[in-house]
Amino acid sequence: MGNGALTPPEDLNDDVKERANIALIFIKPHCSGIEKVRKFVKAQIEAKGLTILAEAAMSAEDIESKGCIDKHYASIAKSAMETNPADLTPADDKKEDFKTAFGSTWEEAIELGLIFNAKGAAEKLGSMDGDNLVPLEGKELDKMWAAAEKKVKLAPGLYVGNIGEDEPLYVINGFYMAMREKYVTGDGIYYYVVGFDSEEISWAKFRGEIIGATNPEDAPEGSIRGQMLANWEGTEEDEGLDMDDKPNVGDNGVHASAGPIEGLKERTVWLGYEAIDDPFGEQLIAWTGGKAATIEPWLNDAEVEESKNYELKGKMFDLTEDKDTPWAIQFCNNLALA
Repeated sequence: MGNGALTPPEDLNDDVKERANIALIFIKPHCSGIEKVRKFVKAQIEAKGLTILAEAAMSAEDIESKGCIDKHYASIAKSAMETNPADLTPADDKKEDFKTAFGSTWEEAIELGLIFNAKGAAEKLGSMDGDNLVPLEGKELDKMWAAAEKKVKLAPGLYVGNIGEDEPLYVINGFYMAMREKYVTGDGIYYYVVGFDSEEISWAKFRGEIIGATNPEDAPEGSIRGQMLANWEGTEEDEGLDMDDKPNVGDNGVHASAGPIEGLKERTVWLGYEAIDDPFGEQLIAWTGGKAATIEPWLNDAEVEESKNYELKGKMFDLTEDKDTPWAIQFCNNLALA
């Protein structure tokens, strides 16, 4: 069962409601349990002109039981945890990339049983405790993945690397289990649903200037990620954020929605909202025919093509990244009416 409907502030006029951007921000597990970090992020959200529509903590137990992290990274997670590599069908040019990198054809490696998903690789490299198999821990698999000299991107969200030493052992998305473990153990996350007027703060500004680049080293000094990098340590004067480790590309303090469609998907995943209970979702459904089923493929990052006005083709999340609510609604309206 999801949460109650997400309601904009009562004093918000209809014009602003129609153009409002709504995004999910959450503090990542590596620092979500630190009170200084929570206070800092909330203060920054408010100081930078974002309106908090909802906020709460989510435990690691809830994240695992509700499948949030696997739904959030759906294609990456499925390839790492469920899909038999033999069922994958890389494009011909990607198979050539595989052959160039590893000296073997994709078909040969499959036939010889040398390609594993991350879960399968962890089991193969595990150890026996009596009669029980203890899979290799995700963080250990991730170390091997990081040390692999060559990795090949086979498709969006689909990567393969050779982690074998004496003989090849190819693993699909070998980084995922370690990332997953961070979310399903420990402190969980702390989230904020934020709204902002697209005429005052564009989505591109929200991500680039307010949140900051994925790599904190590249983030503006005044951005949330930039400030977290600069002030991550505590001091004797009780300054700083008391984080255990310096922020990096993976553990960069906060996650933020990349665009309006992806943001809506994230709210359905993490907060349990139905799209109709979300102000943006309600608008999107109304503008695209009045049926929630119409938008379901888009929320699953479907491949779309709009050739009449925008001449755009690609994955929905990529096409709507950094786009504002009015643009996204018009784009989806065109898709629905095509």
